[in-house]
Amino acid sequence: MTDDLSCSDGAIIEEEGHARRCCHQTRYLPFQDIFYGESMIRLSKRLECVIDLVPVGRPVLDVGCDHAFTSIALVERGICPYCVASDVRPGPLLAAEKNIRQAFLAERIRTVLADGIPKNIGGIFHELMSGKNGSSDGTGGTGSAGCLKDESEENQAPGASAVITGMGGSLIVRILEDAGPCLEYFDALVLSPQSEPDKVRRCLPALHFTINDERMVKEDGKYYTMILCERGEGKTLSKKEALYGPILTGNRDPVLHEYLLKQREVLSGIREELGKHGKDGSPRYAEVSELLEVTDEALQDY
Repeated sequence: MTDDLSCSDGAIIEEEGHARRCCHQTRYLPFQDIFYGESMIRLSKRLECVIDLVPVGRPVLDVGCDHAFTSIALVERGICPYCVASDVRPGPLLAAEKNIRQAFLAERIRTVLADGIPKNIGGIFHELMSGKNGSSDGTGGTGSAGCLKDESEENQAPGASAVITGMGGSLIVRILEDAGPCLEYFDALVLSPQSEPDKVRRCLPALHFTINDERMVKEDGKYYTMILCERGEGKTLSKKEALYGPILTGNRDPVLHEYLLKQREVLSGIREELGKHGKDGSPRYAEVSELLEVTDEALQDY
C-alpha cells in the first residue's frame, strides 16, 4: 500500500514496503525519481530545472527548504558535498529533518531555523566540513562568530552556492540585501522568483553578481523562471531584459515565447477593460500599456 504525501515545494514522497536504490540517471520525464532507504522522492519539473543550474562540487544553502527535497536531491546525486537547509517555519523544518534522516544524510545536510540567510552560515558550513552536525537557530549560536569578516581558515567556506526558490521577487531581494557580509560566502545564486523577476534581476549588479544562465519551464499551467547568478560585475539591464531575462530573450527561448503570447493577450484584455470604464488616463492604464509595449518588444525577437 502506498501513502502519497504531496508537499508545497514541488515534490512527492511515497512510502513503500521495501528498500530500493537505483542510479540517478537523467530522464526527460515530468518527474525524476530518487530512491533512498524505504522512501522515494519524485521532483517536479521545476525543481529538476533548479537542480540542473546548481554548480557542481560546492556546498549549498537551500533557503526556504520546506521539506528539504531539493537539499536531499543535491547531495544524493553528488552535485554538492553537503547542504544547509533553512526555513523560517518550524513545522516544515521538522518534516525536513525526518526526510533527511530517512535519506541517511544527517551527516551531510544541516537544518537551520532562519529568516533568510543564517547569520552564522560560515560556522555552519565549517561544522559540516569538520564532520559535526546538529540543528541551529541561525543566530550564531553554533560556535561561529556569525558573518563578521574573518580570514582564519576555519571560518571560510569559499565558493558556496545559495538556492532561493518558491517565493516572490521582493522577498528574494530583501533576503539578499539583508544578508550583508554573509553574502560574501557565496559565489553562485540560483534564484526562482514567483513574481517580480525584474526586481530580482535589477538588484544583482549592486550585490556584485551577474546573470550567467536562465531557464523557463511550464508546469501545471504555470510558468517558472530560474536564474543562475555568479560573482561578477553585472550590466545595466533594459526594461525587456529585466522583465523577461537577458539570456531567455537572447536565446529566443521557446517557453518564454509561449509565455509572451499569453502575457500579451492578458495585458491587452486588461487595457481594453480599463478603456471601456473610462480609466484610460489612470496610472494602472499607463502601467499596463508600458508592460504591453515591453512584451511586444520581446516578441519582436521571435
